[in-house]
Amino acid sequence: MKRLTWLMATGICLWGFASWGQGTVEGTVKNIFNQPITNVSVYARPAFSSIPFYIGVSDAAGAYRISGIPGGSYALFTQTGTDNPYLDEWYNDVPGEPFSQPDGVTLVTVVNQATNSGINFVLDQGGGLLGLVTNDAGDTLTGVEVTAFNSNQVNQGSVYTDTVGIYQFEKLRSGTYTLRAQSLGTPYLAEWYEGVTAIQGSQLPPPEATGVIVTQGNVRTGISFGLTEGGQISGSVSNHLGQALPGISLQVFNQSGQQIGSGFSSFDGSYSVQGLFPGPVFIGTSAGAQNFINLWYGGEPRALATTGGVPVIVETSAQTSGVHFVLSPGAVLQCTVKDEADGALSGVNVWLYRRPDVLFKSALTFLDGRVTIKGLPSGEFYLLTDSASVRAEWYQDLPVLVGERVPGGSEPIWLQINQTSTVTVVLDRAGAISGAIEDQAGHSLTGIPVTLINGDGVWLGQTNSGSEGNFRFGGLSDHAYFLQAGGADVSGTGYRLTWYGGEDASHTPGPAGQAIALAPGESVSNLQFALANGAGITGTVTIGGGPALAGEAVRVYSATTGLAVAEATTDGNGAYRISGLAPGNYLIRTAVDGDAGLADEWYPGIAVTSSVPDGASVLAITGLVGDLSAHFAIEPGVLLSGRVTGHGQPIGEVALDLLDAAGQPFRTNLLTDPEGYFIIQGIGTGSYYLRTREEQGFVNEWYQGVPVTSTVVGVGASLISVQQPYALTNLIFDLASGHSVTARVVNAQDDPIAGAFVAACTETGETLARATTDSNGFVVVRGLPPMHVYLRAEALPAPYQHTWFS
Repeated sequence: MKRLTWLMATGICLWGFASWGQGTVEGTVKNIFNQPITNVSVYARPAFSSIPFYIGVSDAAGAYRISGIPGGSYALFTQTGTDNPYLDEWYNDVPGEPFSQPDGVTLVTVVNQATNSGINFVLDQGGGLLGLVTNDAGDTLTGVEVTAFNSNQVNQGSVYTDTVGIYQFEKLRSGTYTLRAQSLGTPYLAEWYEGVTAIQGSQLPPPEATGVIVTQGNVRTGISFGLTEGGQISGSVSNHLGQALPGISLQVFNQSGQQIGSGFSSFDGSYSVQGLFPGPVFIGTSAGAQNFINLWYGGEPRALATTGGVPVIVETSAQTSGVHFVLSPGAVLQCTVKDEADGALSGVNVWLYRRPDVLFKSALTFLDGRVTIKGLPSGEFYLLTDSASVRAEWYQDLPVLVGERVPGGSEPIWLQINQTSTVTVVLDRAGAISGAIEDQAGHSLTGIPVTLINGDGVWLGQTNSGSEGNFRFGGLSDHAYFLQAGGADVSGTGYRLTWYGGEDASHTPGPAGQAIALAPGESVSNLQFALANGAGITGTVTIGGGPALAGEAVRVYSATTGLAVAEATTDGNGAYRISGLAPGNYLIRTAVDGDAGLADEWYPGIAVTSSVPDGASVLAITGLVGDLSAHFAIEPGVLLSGRVTGHGQPIGEVALDLLDAAGQPFRTNLLTDPEGYFIIQGIGTGSYYLRTREEQGFVNEWYQGVPVTSTVVGVGASLISVQQPYALTNLIFDLASGHSVTARVVNAQDDPIAGAFVAACTETGETLARATTDSNGFVVVRGLPPMHVYLRAEALPAPYQHTWFS
């Protein structure tokens, strides 16, 4: 008999006539009243695998039949479709969504040339929610998106209001849901039921949102919303001659850098961005292909950063007008990228940086190897090119080092507004490394993480093996590289982390195994891994043993090296499984989102600081299969809050670093808001040091009042002792103005060198503060404590070298 085969978005589907020598599964799909349910798809797929799968569809009597299945064990599940009110399940009576296999599924055995009958499904009808969405005046709103989240904060889907403002959910499982209504591009603010304004940029329910109880088979009505108008920013966009500029994009960002609104200037240059949350925001222009210098409000040229310029204050149901932009023509850079044989290179990334390490614009070369970048301000830029097929480099011919931006010796490109500059970049063809991942029986493994590491042990990138077990890394320079592979494949089976060459990687610090040396432009292929199975660790993460925590990370570390070797994310029930672990000793901890306010733990129940504490349990894996258990019941952490001022005036955008009692960094780069306030949450019981790290001319301090003179905790710095779950507030820093040093950087001919860093350092070489020279070579380094400092000129253009002032 013939078999019909076709591709679906979810995988490879095999459906057709029974072949000789293969088995059949049949049964019925009915509701709890024994009534048939028609047009329900029933899938059979190998246990814990994504492909292949086999399918049948229920008829008018609710009967289905799946033929042509090779002998083996299969998991069966339904897919009812969007127009069907019934809830999907896995055999036998296990609730779950299609294609995502839950625990507790009963496998069905298929025997060749035999029929397995009576594999029946009894589906429950879903619960419903019905409500109305209006504005504060009672007018109904059309096209508003309403989203439901379950008790584990997992998105369960969205619906939209109809022409009379009504929305309806029809396929919800029994439980408690929180609902959010939002209408992007309209004047209205997003809102959680009932009446809780959504936190700007947040997608998850806040604690104060009211839950709605849903029961399967019943419809809950009257769950309605009344949306409030947000703030509005309006103004105009014109050119330097006062002429209106239509079609300019205006983009609005909050203080966290999240885009929260946008609009376009109209034919007369006017614009309006509505539906904004109250508070300070940043707004900037994006001129697209037009040759104008993009600006933040306040006149600062806009790079690819998401905040800048002067903040605009937005108020609820009010318009902030007069936010005008006057754009000037910019410089134009035409870049041609070729290979060493003078052939055009298309699809090459061209990145333009300004010191210090600011990515300003980027673009891709076309088929002719050319790209034009417009709207650039006058000054010096540093050009970086890269792609998968060529060796990344800085202009001119300076190799890219991992973790380094705009390295010393980079040659700048000088641009002038109203002028077009041209450059040509010749790139060497890059090397590549490729191979395949198999198990020890020679079967290809799909979805296995493969990591590329250089000879210094620096992680360069990661990919997953493809459908045939294949992997590839491109764009490589002529260096020695190391590979490691291992983890869970698409079926959830775990394989041991292994260096290329066969050496265990779980307890061996890298780089190790067999080095892969590349000559310029060389491609090395057919590198084979034969991975062995590993054991696992399973468990759950809850809040104090109660509500499950979904979507949070759990990490496993080698007790031998202290290095992280595996990670998993909790599912909707707070459960996780980490697999593929080699025999040895391990430590395990949670790594929850810092905004959750929960304190991470090492197993069992030991607060996380920056290092492994005494009392953390070592989990010993002795075999190649089987799972150990480690459950976490984490608690709310300590909340630290306070304010940073300078001579009594608030200082915004100040970074704070929290260090443990040993002086090791625990939380870093925590920023104050525009009024100088800060909040640090999710801190475990213990003692900590806190310091500022700002560059606005003030002397940084350790709490309380001890000047920062090195990265080592200063003598007299106060430890802050905290106990869960209590808050510690009113931690005050009042910074004093620092000393300053003025210097000039010139060459032997007394010509100024612009764009160089000048760092003020301690006698041990630690940087206290630094600044960038202007076009005349002058620099002022501010915020220095009273002490001896040493000056060092850094990041100088070629051919100059780093220099100490003497």
